[in-house]
Amino acid sequence: MRAKKEIEKEYTVPFTFEIYGDEINDIVLSAIRKIKTDHRIKKTNNYFFVSVRNGLEDIANESLRKDNLSNNSVYYNWLNEEDKK
Repeated sequence: MRAKKEIEKEYTVPFTFEIYGDEINDIVLSAIRKIKTDHRIKKTNNYFFVSVRNGLEDIANESLRKDNLSNNSVYYNWLNEEDKK
């Protein structure tokens, strides 16, 4: 939850479990699986936090990239032309 709050504050992207639930679940399960299988990890809490934070940061970057692409569309919307007059 701490990682989620940090990323939401930094990127202003709200992470709702209804929208990003599957991705968040995959990130958490991947981190837990790595902790259980890799015995070189000494500080499991730190590793878990950093893994979740990095995963959420990737999702936020992807979301912002998609928003920028949709805002910079090469198509002109002629239907909104009358609204501007």
